[in-house]
This record gives sequence, structure tokens and C-alpha cells, in this order.
Amino acid sequence: MGRFFAVLLTLSLLLACAACGDKDAPSSQPSASGGGLVESQPESPPEPEETPQADDALVREMIFAYGAYEDTLNGPVVLTVRKKSLFHRMESWGAGDLTPGDYLYWADTLPMTEEEQKIADQGQHHAQDHKGESPFGYRFLPAAWVEETVLSRFDTTVEVLRGDPEYYDDSIPGYFLSAGGGIGEISTLSYSFSQEEDILTIPVTLTFVNSTQPYRTHTLTVRLEPDGGCKYLGCQVEALV
Repeated sequence: MGRFFAVLLTLSLLLACAACGDKDAPSSQPSASGGGLVESQPESPPEPEETPQADDALVREMIFAYGAYEDTLNGPVVLTVRKKSLFHRMESWGAGDLTPGDYLYWADTLPMTEEEQKIADQGQHHAQDHKGESPFGYRFLPAAWVEETVLSRFDTTVEVLRGDPEYYDDSIPGYFLSAGGGIGEISTLSYSFSQEEDILTIPVTLTFVNSTQPYRTHTLTVRLEPDGGCKYLGCQVEALV
């Protein structure tokens, strides 16, 4: 008799455990709301970056940085080419055409901060020992300033800038620019611009008072960077009759 009750107790426990398992198992039936099984939604693609839009103020900034300024001293305000400027370059250029000397010539037209100028002055004694070919001697320009300045405006590399021992000395480190050389004829300028996506085209017309070529155009190609910066990609030079 005791054995019979033991069997009944065992069966009761097994049935109770089975009932608990069925209760805890997840249900695959649709929800009462009729929504069915909830599936994860695919992630939406990221929003494309908005193309920067140029305005006249940005265009003037790029023209001034290339080598021009606003003359307010001689009558009506006019835009004028600087005495040292890439606008005096007569040849067109594109990717890979500018030399370290071209970049240094351009950088030397830009102002330094007081601290940067102090570093340049302290390093000037290095220029006396620089073994270059210029008959006019050399001026010393700090490497950090040159590279930061040039790379912020041109699509080039530090390796290109340091590639010519005529201009760069790794032992200092620093750059050397010829202290002499002539300047081109001063001219006034006018400009227009157009934009296609992130490429800005700026035709700049130079007007010379005393010249056999009274007009010349320098059409700058500029890329607008996503971070708000701008870089020169090339310049097409053409003389106008």
C-alpha cells in the first residue's frame, strides 16, 4: 500500500513540474493588440554632410590670402596685388606643380604672430651658415610655422615641403628663403566666382597701367573643406589682349 502512494506522489510531482514549465515558456502567439512578433528595424543611413556654400566674404578672403589686399590710402578703395604674391606667377599650375620655393614665397607674404616672429628672429643666425645658391643671402623661417601655414591652404604634404635641401635643413629644423629677388608690376584686380558642389572657381582679372599686356586673368580653383577651411587646387593663367 505504501508503495502505491509513493508512485502516486511521484506522478503528481512530475505533472506539477510540467505545468510550471509550460507556464514559464515564452509564447509565440500574437499579442492581444494584434501586433504580432516585434521585429527590430534596420538603422537608417547617416545624413550626408551638407556642402559648404561660399559667399563674397569667403571669396575675398581666398583672393587676399593668395596675394592681394585692399588699398584704402590712394583715393577710392581698390583691390591690389601685393608686392610679393603668387599673382605674379606667369605660369598656370595644378597638382604637383608648385615647388618648395613657391610655397615659401607665398608663406612669406603672410603675417606671423608675435611669438612666431620671435622664433624666426632667434633663428636668423642659422641663415648665415646656410649653403644655398642665392647671391642675396637667406632668411630663416620656422618649420612649424611654414608647414602649418602652407598645409592649411594647399593640398600638399610635409614631405614635399622638406624635399629640397636648398630650402629645408633638418638639423635645425627650419626653412630658408632667398632674401632678394624682384617683384612683379603692381596691378589692381576684379573678380567673380561660381561654385559646383565643393569646388569654387574664382576668375581674377589683373589690370596693369603700364604694360604691353594690360590684362591678365588668374582663375583660381579652390576646394571647400567640410571643416570650413579652403584649399587652393590650381590656377589657370591667361593673358588677355
